[in-house]
Amino acid sequence: MEALAGLEASDAEQHALAGRDVVVQPEVTEHRRAHGGVHLPQVERVGDRPQLRARNAEMAEHDRLASDGLRILAVATRPLPDDLLGRAASVVERDLTFLGLIALWDPPRPEVADAVALCRGAGIRVIMITGDYGLTAQTIARQLGLPVQKVISGDEMERLSPQALTRLLAEPGVLFARTSPAHKLAIVSALKAGGEVVAVTGDPDEALRLAREHVPDVAIVDLNMGPYGGLTLIRRLREAGWGGTPLVLTVSDSGDDMADALASGAQGYLLKDMEPEQVVDAIRRAMSGETVVAPAMTLKLVDLLHPKRGAAARESLLGSLTVREREILCYVAQGMTNKGIARELDISHETVKLHVRRILAKLKLSSRVEAAVFAVEHGVTPRTARTQKPA
Repeated sequence: MEALAGLEASDAEQHALAGRDVVVQPEVTEHRRAHGGVHLPQVERVGDRPQLRARNAEMAEHDRLASDGLRILAVATRPLPDDLLGRAASVVERDLTFLGLIALWDPPRPEVADAVALCRGAGIRVIMITGDYGLTAQTIARQLGLPVQKVISGDEMERLSPQALTRLLAEPGVLFARTSPAHKLAIVSALKAGGEVVAVTGDPDEALRLAREHVPDVAIVDLNMGPYGGLTLIRRLREAGWGGTPLVLTVSDSGDDMADALASGAQGYLLKDMEPEQVVDAIRRAMSGETVVAPAMTLKLVDLLHPKRGAAARESLLGSLTVREREILCYVAQGMTNKGIARELDISHETVKLHVRRILAKLKLSSRVEAAVFAVEHGVTPRTARTQKPA
């Protein structure tokens, strides 16, 4: 039987060399330590210079790709005799034959850089903690506008005392790479020891304990939080006497989900596709006592509170559209793409995109699907689209 392994590149190479006679070249170890990588020394089988040169070339290519912000996997293989079936990975993943590297492009979401800039502008310190290789992490950090002066790997963290880690966290520009969940919890503990108010959890029961311990001003929860969901967490926070501001931040634009959230005691209902500035502004307004909802949810809130008034508001919004916008709305309702609409009206694709954005903004909708439903419900047809004079 042949076993094929896909591992973090440094790990695969280390397993492939396990058990062999090697010569260590420390300067390469120091290079990898400086970039937050696994402490894998440069090695060669005694008397095998061609293999050393090939390995050097592989490692140079690995670091070149990582410096471009790519995540690197190494692929290796070995024969797998029956007596190794079911054995631990540390036993099976030895004497591997290296096949090559796979580079993965997994960029940060577009809104992350804006969120980082917003936090830093507000005086919030941003620390990057990642499982990525150091060179990859440095490139991503700089793309996000985070200065990097020092890279510390999870292995290096394990050699630091709690006091040394606390001192390290006080330094500017520290990036943590190749970290595990245990390393991340150690960083949280060290930050708390340094006087910072910080906590982390993915468990609602633990969130309750942390809320009692830290008494935060704001709790931002998702609808989907195991095991019992974010709305149950909000109710339990209220029952426990927490007096802060709970907000829901979710992908769901369902009016029913919003109604359930507000009925559970949420002070606001925000969507994850909102601009970072909108989210920050909503949090500030919620802390002052205002009930806040995402702009795309405004009409659904009016419908929820005043159904008749909501219908009148929609009619008023429809009246705000120009003849061209009504015409394009009609084509959207027919399922036409922006390019198709552009050909039909003999205008540019970019002009259609601009009109669609304006239509969604004026109607306070979040998607083309909602716009199409709106058009059908309000009888927007090619004939009615031209009954209004151009604005």
